[in-house]
Amino acid sequence: RELKEEAGYGARQIDVLRLLVQGRSNKLICRELDLAEGTVKTHMTAVLRALRVTNRTQAIIAIAKLGITLEPPKAVA
Repeated sequence: RELKEEAGYGARQIDVLRLLVQGRSNKLICRELDLAEGTVKTHMTAVLRALRVTNRTQAIIAIAKLGITLEPPKAVA
């Protein structure tokens, strides 16, 4: 299954989740997505809530159990 915006996740939430699964810290996610740390934390909270988990490790496990795949980010022109 592919995680898509239609499933209720925003594009940036999917980007944050993709980087989370790759093991990136909030600080690295900020740098890669050019977002403020507070914004990344807000997206992370929304992702955790949507997955019904309380931490990053549980989120990764939930993604795996659900069989969700995260497509690579679209190239920015």
